[in-house]
Amino acid sequence: MRYPPGPKHSFGAYLALRRAPLEFLSRAAREYGDIVHLQIGKRHDYLLNHPDYIRQVLLEPEGMARSSARPLRRLLGKGLLTTTGEFHHKNRKYLQGLFHGAAVNNWTGIVAQCVSRYCEQWENGETVDIASAMLRVSLVAIVKWLLGLDLATEGKHLSDALDVICRLSNKYTFPTLMELLLRRSGRGQQQINEAIEHLDTILYNLILQRREHGGNDITSAMLRLRNPETGERALSDEQVRDELLTLIAAGHETIGNGMAWAWYLVARHPEVEEGLQREADEIIGNGEITNDTVSHLCYARMVVAETLRLYPPVWVFPRRPMADYKIGEYTVPAGSYFQLSPYVTQRDPRYFADPEKFDPERWRGEENSRRASFTYFPFASGVHRCIGEGLSWTEGTVVLAAIARRWKLHVAPGQSIEKQALITLRPKHGIRMRLESRLRAAQLRSAATIAL
Repeated sequence: MRYPPGPKHSFGAYLALRRAPLEFLSRAAREYGDIVHLQIGKRHDYLLNHPDYIRQVLLEPEGMARSSARPLRRLLGKGLLTTTGEFHHKNRKYLQGLFHGAAVNNWTGIVAQCVSRYCEQWENGETVDIASAMLRVSLVAIVKWLLGLDLATEGKHLSDALDVICRLSNKYTFPTLMELLLRRSGRGQQQINEAIEHLDTILYNLILQRREHGGNDITSAMLRLRNPETGERALSDEQVRDELLTLIAAGHETIGNGMAWAWYLVARHPEVEEGLQREADEIIGNGEITNDTVSHLCYARMVVAETLRLYPPVWVFPRRPMADYKIGEYTVPAGSYFQLSPYVTQRDPRYFADPEKFDPERWRGEENSRRASFTYFPFASGVHRCIGEGLSWTEGTVVLAAIARRWKLHVAPGQSIEKQALITLRPKHGIRMRLESRLRAAQLRSAATIAL
């Protein structure tokens, strides 16, 4: 078997990948090229870092499986995130229609309401962990949209169970450790099992209620789906449960972490902050954020795009060929793994000028239109492209604009901001930020003017 170039010592590669996966993959791409062979024990991985190879693998119509850890399947069941093949294709086709039209219009209002309500609790001069805040806003919004529940009141038990699952599942970077936790007795296993039982009780009771009485949330819409050939229900209660939990877990973790990184970047670049504030003042003012509003928040969307380039919430997409597979001049054996990393490719100077610089303007006009496809893929592509991509763009844009028109955020001194590549790319120790009310600052300026 002829392998591409790559690190020679598999155990050393494993340790490096275990300790600092982002740095290891970036260094491997720089040193060994666009196809890198990574032997991790008996397993053979291939890091791909050229848009042609990335396109080939992501758009492979068949014979390419998405790799999802067994612990995720234990937690989330058979949802879109953990399935592949015909089962995945069929369910995705059923669900696709729920992410367009009136449902998405409703999403804009929910996000705007949730972020405004959350920020009303902030006080001028206080310090908050923006990472926790953004995760909370995202969780409240997605639960309201999917289930029609307000986490602050009727969804309290659901919130507690979800917090346990997200905390423990993200604690373990490597699947084997999570599998051991789920198999063996101990407090961690007990907490996860109890959380899953709580979630199942809540979700199945809600599904039963919606089947009997209907509703305006996405759960009700899922239950109304029908197989066009037979007229029967498209999704069983168990499938609805799995898809709901998948959308909640994946939906709030990805964009919540992305927004935390966005505020960190914005706070360190005053010119970007001023651009956000100016746009929010001009487009929103004191009015409501609507779908029409969002379509005019071009600069906020550019900030979201640039944040997802530098800090893609899903930092690697594993794919597994089901048969021997030709890529470039190499034949990859069936059962091997392709690793496609937006974090690595989107920081490659061949594709992005001054790649470490945070520059939302690179997404404006001609520079953006000239960029080769598959050099930027924070939501993957092909049959496993994130079904909630449109929701994520809307949420990110609304969150940035809604906060920017009311608050300035300053990175609190005396903290170390570190990346932690777990299931998602999150700030390891959170990000503490000091809040400054723009309304309060305007009032002080006005009072000073009157006094003069």
